[in-house]
Amino acid sequence: MIVRRWLAGTAALAVAAFGALAVSNRAQDDLGERPPQNRPSLALLTSLPLVFGEQLSLDRSGSPALSRMEQRYKVQPIGVADAASLKGQQLLLMAHPRAQPAEALVELDQWVRSGGHVLLLADPKLDWPSERPLGDLLRPPPMFADTYADVQPVYEDLPGWKESTIGITDYDKLPGNARKYLERVQQLVKVPIDMISTGPDREETIVLKHSFG
Repeated sequence: MIVRRWLAGTAALAVAAFGALAVSNRAQDDLGERPPQNRPSLALLTSLPLVFGEQLSLDRSGSPALSRMEQRYKVQPIGVADAASLKGQQLLLMAHPRAQPAEALVELDQWVRSGGHVLLLADPKLDWPSERPLGDLLRPPPMFADTYADVQPVYEDLPGWKESTIGITDYDKLPGNARKYLERVQQLVKVPIDMISTGPDREETIVLKHSFG
């Protein structure tokens, strides 16, 4: 079931009538807060910054949408809709989720056939505000491939090089045009390059920044 209704900005994401998987257009204001002991568990799978912000902070302050859901459910974030993550769950909210592995989709189908209830919220034209650059894994992705159907590619020619780069481990020893190419890529994607592979061996690597330290 796809509900193409998104609440923008700081509006709350109201989730109701999960037992029958029905979301109506009537006002949701009558859905008050449940006592903690009466809140059913709700698995949440989303690519949107509902649980955590975009800054990789350990502060789980959440969003207004999460606060609204937690008034009625015990929200349990999951990373993939596989059997292990869905074990013991009866309700699943997939809010603009990332593409799932094929094996997880099979397990999700089996979970639904066994009595699980899933509500899928998706919008192919969703434009969620984000400070993250395009391509960043923390940036909410577009839902469907045809979202880019009308996008026109922009080609940019850059000067090449004839010198071999195999086995180089020092960035300054790369050909000048190779360095300019890498610098241009960083400018376009707005993401710094940490490592450059110059050959099949592990040692044939230029490390600009250690990813884990």
